[in-house]
Amino acid sequence: MSVDWGVLTNGKDFEILSVTGDDSQNGETSIATFDLDEMAKNPDILEILTKDAIQSGRADDIARQPTQTSRAIRRLSDREESIAGRLAEVLRDELGEIPLDFEEQSLDYVHDLQHALHERREFIGKSTTDDDDTSSDDISEDDPDTGEVNIEPVDNNVAGTIRRTDIEGDQEAQVAVFPTRESGLTFILENNAWGFVRVGRDFDYVAMYVTQNAREVQYVAKVRDIVVPEDAELTREPTEYVDRSKIADNKMVVRFEPGGLYELEDPIHYEIKYPQSLRYTTLGEFRTAETTDDIF
Repeated sequence: MSVDWGVLTNGKDFEILSVTGDDSQNGETSIATFDLDEMAKNPDILEILTKDAIQSGRADDIARQPTQTSRAIRRLSDREESIAGRLAEVLRDELGEIPLDFEEQSLDYVHDLQHALHERREFIGKSTTDDDDTSSDDISEDDPDTGEVNIEPVDNNVAGTIRRTDIEGDQEAQVAVFPTRESGLTFILENNAWGFVRVGRDFDYVAMYVTQNAREVQYVAKVRDIVVPEDAELTREPTEYVDRSKIADNKMVVRFEPGGLYELEDPIHYEIKYPQSLRYTTLGEFRTAETTDDIF
């Protein structure tokens, strides 16, 4: 007997599965995951499995959304700069010259759109197939360890630990928040720097959101300068960290002040919002944040 919909559960956690999510997929699509507490707070989660939703086709429409959303996220991530560039051109044509950086504003808009899509996918689930495997810990091409094997750091430039309230600086000082996988910490620790990234504005501090198991902002550093990779005096050749294609034009290395890299005693834990790529906040917001939602 063919079954298009099902619920997988251990009695506490639930997952709604469908085989109608996308004609190009083989296997099930995870539509939503939740536990008993979430179901008590939001019983409408199960509305997707009602007779009316399935017979009307509304359930099938929802089932297609994970694939559609993930494709949109990947396209934005792969082409964020070209999309932002075209958007900046439209704004410049419509508004003329104004005292704002169109490219920076457009890139921020693209990042916000990526975040909105990720939030949407948090509810509707994500595909269980390799073709659509884009986890909530995805990061942009600005991650030095993307696609690379783990390497052990030969040095550790962390000066110590610090509480966020003890970070010196003006409340309005700019903090650039970058995402990295845990394996990307090698670059930071042994180089007292971060790269290879494009930046759109000046900033005073760098903070690192560590994805995967950590899912929290774990490090902060005072910025020394921003240089081209050739002038960064890296511990290893750049190609030992990333493929040559990742060291594209205009990608820079952000160097930290000597003794300016600290591990946070009070890391900022993930709640709903997180950086898929470079995001900015102020030092004041960074000091007082309870979760990542307070800085993005």
